[in-house]
Amino acid sequence: GDIVEGIYLDLPNDVYHALPALSSSKLKDFIKSPALYYRNYKSDVDRKRTQTQKNTFDAGTHGHTLILEPQGYYSKFFRDMVPSDMPEAMTTAVEVENKLVELGLAKSGSKAEKIDRLQDFITNKLPTLDPNDPKQTKLIEAVRGVKIFDVERKKYLDSIGKQEKGMWEGEEVITYGGKVPVDSIVWDDAHRVMKTTRDHEEADQYFQYGLPEVAIFARCPLTGLMLKVKFDWLRFDDVAVDMKTTQSVKPQKFLRQIEDLRYDIQQEFYKYV
Repeated sequence: GDIVEGIYLDLPNDVYHALPALSSSKLKDFIKSPALYYRNYKSDVDRKRTQTQKNTFDAGTHGHTLILEPQGYYSKFFRDMVPSDMPEAMTTAVEVENKLVELGLAKSGSKAEKIDRLQDFITNKLPTLDPNDPKQTKLIEAVRGVKIFDVERKKYLDSIGKQEKGMWEGEEVITYGGKVPVDSIVWDDAHRVMKTTRDHEEADQYFQYGLPEVAIFARCPLTGLMLKVKFDWLRFDDVAVDMKTTQSVKPQKFLRQIEDLRYDIQQEFYKYV
């Protein structure tokens, strides 16, 4: 039940974060204010992340993975479909409702019920219509080329594989064929992060000649506390590399962000451990 001091490779993030040891994130909060540390790590106050925050963190997480551990990424994740991928498809309940009215069908019910009613007409009624009958020809023309985004997305997900429940980063997720769907904005942002880094000659060179996600646990001889760090990339020549997202690449603006987020504390803590 005790943490064993040492160097660990391939330690999942959720396992690393759950282990009871002092990290640089905890230390930085304590330096800002012991009350802040208590609130974040000791109290029972639970502040849920907003979807925007989740997307931001996930884009960083996926970008990290694509740069640091790209092998196997595409066997674990796939890009989810979004309405912008099919601009010709109907996405709103109002659009579906208008089409039902045009076909002389009932427009009542929830969005899902309206979609089912329209899809049933396209699938089962349409093949029985007579193109030589003027009235039926009008109905045929009304649904020619009609696509419903929710239906097309379900077809796409089903093509990936069977829907099941799985775990990722300690959270329960829905998987298809064992793969986790990734929000398109997160997916695209993460791939831009990877491309920007790999296209930059100097940045790309840092992520060579070493290992990703190197976790180190050690007991502080001064305080007796168990400490933990996890290097994004640790080179064999003892150069440590850390991936950071930033609001600006202008040196002075980035310097202010370094000071605000106390990366200097993180650096010294990592060196100490």
